[in-house]
Amino acid sequence: MKATLGKEDRTFKYGACQVNYNYVAKKHIDMNNLGPSYITSLGKHTGGELWTGDRGVLDCRGGKWKLFDGNTLH
Repeated sequence: MKATLGKEDRTFKYGACQVNYNYVAKKHIDMNNLGPSYITSLGKHTGGELWTGDRGVLDCRGGKWKLFDGNTLH
């Protein structure tokens, strides 16, 4: 993951990586989240947006990492 982040984000520390396939989540707040989160969407598909309480709607398609606060509703 760190190799695909921008230079300024390579110091990002994480404790877990989650992979979902064909999944639509209900709005929620992450449990036990210690700080910021990154999300991306891979492959050919429709959709691929994430609504976040802190950044609005994020287009996660195209393999680009998007930063958001998992401690807010999303």
